[in-house]
Amino acid sequence: MMVQPAVLSTSQRICLLLMGALGWLSFLGLPYEVTSLTTRFNLGGSAAGWMASAELLAVAVSAALFGRSIAKRDKRAASLLGVSIGVVGTLVSASLSAFTVVIGARILVGCGIGIISACANATVALYDKPERTFAQMLAMMSIVFAAVMYVVPHMINLLGPKGFDVVECALLVGSVPFALHLPRAKLFQPAASGCDSNADKEEGRMMPAGVTTMLMAIFASVATQAVCWTFAESAAQHLHMGQSEVTTAFTTMALAQIPAALGAAWLGTRFGYRIPILVGCIASVLIAFGMYNSGSRVLFLISTISLSPTGAFLFPYLQGLLAEMDESGTSAAAGGAVANLAAAAGPAISALFFSLGGLRFIGFSAAGLIVICLGCTLIGVSLFTRAREMRVA
Repeated sequence: MMVQPAVLSTSQRICLLLMGALGWLSFLGLPYEVTSLTTRFNLGGSAAGWMASAELLAVAVSAALFGRSIAKRDKRAASLLGVSIGVVGTLVSASLSAFTVVIGARILVGCGIGIISACANATVALYDKPERTFAQMLAMMSIVFAAVMYVVPHMINLLGPKGFDVVECALLVGSVPFALHLPRAKLFQPAASGCDSNADKEEGRMMPAGVTTMLMAIFASVATQAVCWTFAESAAQHLHMGQSEVTTAFTTMALAQIPAALGAAWLGTRFGYRIPILVGCIASVLIAFGMYNSGSRVLFLISTISLSPTGAFLFPYLQGLLAEMDESGTSAAAGGAVANLAAAAGPAISALFFSLGGLRFIGFSAAGLIVICLGCTLIGVSLFTRAREMRVA
């Protein structure tokens, strides 16, 4: 039988939130990385975008592979391993100029960040009220995002396109003291005999009921955000909006993530999981249509400002529900991997539907994805509830 660790202390919680925010570093730095690659190697925007997607794919793959055995791993030591790999990758990327070496270094950075992401997500699942901790983690991510947006342009002015690598390296090195204070959060399974041991082994080989559909729901939710975000500026230009209006909307959107995530942390599960998820999904559909199908500048601004805050409210409930289904943390680590995979796939999905029918089809595709998210969530909850009732009976 699995043994749960003690409750998170305040210092451990702060360290966990900061390390969890670093798990989004590749995604947060995506625009700067694309710009850096195009400037350093004279790449087209499309080619640079594919290179950046390769890093996000490395995040997803490493988090998934490492997450398979995350339950019994020492989260503190594993996080330090991820930080070390990321630091090596950023140093190589910043110091060398060969294209193939830099691409390999960026993929190495993605592997390190994927390990950090797996450790942070799995650790949250081991403690009470995971949805609140995930919400607080997203709020911390928003703060880190704002800091990156402020610092990176100044460093690029000072150091050129390698300025982003330097900032990324500094963030990873600066995270070492926080990684050292992470809980080890290592689950132990004492030896058992007879049918109990066989049952445990059989259970360990299978995902708990509902986990697969919840992973699909997380993919659809994050992909919706990426789909809507990819052509947001193009939609603004289509509506003949000024650059100042668009910049204000994007800045407000980034800042609004913080109260949205904190609101989810405060609300918790007072109304269960289904009602907040339903509200978040309905809001996401309205946002998709408001951005791409309304033809109204006012609705576009309102929808754009609401895009990321809605994701910051919805994602903690999806990830928290996944953590409730599998208390070992393995599925929560997989959820982080799926989120990064969806972030990498989102631009490709939006580009596909744009080629089929323009901006209006992007709105339809985003709405369709969020309907899939809601359907998978309801199915996952039903499967999990039924399995739990059968175990009790």
